[in-house]
Amino acid sequence: MLMDRAGGQAFEKAVTTGEWGRTDLQSYLARRKRHEVRAAHSLVRRHRIGRGRHGRLVPLLTTYLPENSELYLIGHQNLDEATLQALDVGFGGNINVMIHDTIPLDYPETQRQRVVERFEDAIKAVSKHAARVICISDFAAERVKQHLEKAGNVPEIVVSHLGVDRPNPKFAEVPKHIDLSDDYFVIAGTIEPRKNHMLLLEVWQSLDPENRPRLFVCGSRGWLNKTVFDRLDRGIKGVEEYPDLTDGALAAVIHGSRALLCPSLVEGFGLTPVEAASMGVPVICSNIPVFREILGDYADYRDPRDNFSWRTAVNEIMGVSREEHVTAFVPSTWEQHFSKVLGIKSAHAKPEQ
Repeated sequence: MLMDRAGGQAFEKAVTTGEWGRTDLQSYLARRKRHEVRAAHSLVRRHRIGRGRHGRLVPLLTTYLPENSELYLIGHQNLDEATLQALDVGFGGNINVMIHDTIPLDYPETQRQRVVERFEDAIKAVSKHAARVICISDFAAERVKQHLEKAGNVPEIVVSHLGVDRPNPKFAEVPKHIDLSDDYFVIAGTIEPRKNHMLLLEVWQSLDPENRPRLFVCGSRGWLNKTVFDRLDRGIKGVEEYPDLTDGALAAVIHGSRALLCPSLVEGFGLTPVEAASMGVPVICSNIPVFREILGDYADYRDPRDNFSWRTAVNEIMGVSREEHVTAFVPSTWEQHFSKVLGIKSAHAKPEQ
């Protein structure tokens, strides 16, 4: 479904206010979907200017879009040969694709097999049809370029760090059973292998049980991580799991912590530590290239495979007041991001088909 500017503004307002309006009959009949999804689908249908059913994407685009438009695909969905070929044929303008990272190809052992296969197909399709690729870090750009080279063609690549707005902590949204009064640390994000939760669980197990601070594990359970799930289920004194916090509640929990802990083995950017830094929260993170690129001198960098180093970092934080760790950090703005992304036009012709 295609929306114009007014439709996009209506969708933005609904996202901001949470007021999606009435649910239409088509969504009402789709009872298996969550109410929020059905309401969103209804709103889009109310504001669409065109719809392309299966196999009708080309006519949709040629009917409504002017020639030489610029198309931006900012998610990893629909990056398949059939869709990109239809866009290439029916769109007429440049296709710009944002690739956040290449983790499924670089660390396939941390992903489901079908995700790896889909990503391999996506890279081939992007190599063939995209005029330009947007990356959100220099580290990600290096990896993307290597995989595009293997696929046969490297479109123009531009790097632009994501804009990051300072989160708005909403303490009223923090569940009443979560106690923020005593010292605690936070790890936030989906519990998946590359986030390296096990390192922190082992560190907390090794701390003095009578004096250890609490560790809040904030995020839903993901995939391929049964060992971590079993350890959480057995319980470790001081470790508390909170999977369903709102954005405002999570911001409040991070804001009140002694530090945000990010022992990730790999990242494409690192949004959560940047948001924490923008609030003045100390960040202890892995010494991987992308964190150093994004956070600079702000963070305390540790080897993500060295438990002793992380235990030392936690004890050091506990030995001083939080104010001694706070330094100024100014993240990239969305204005800077879009200025770079939209201000650079491709100097290359689209690859021949």
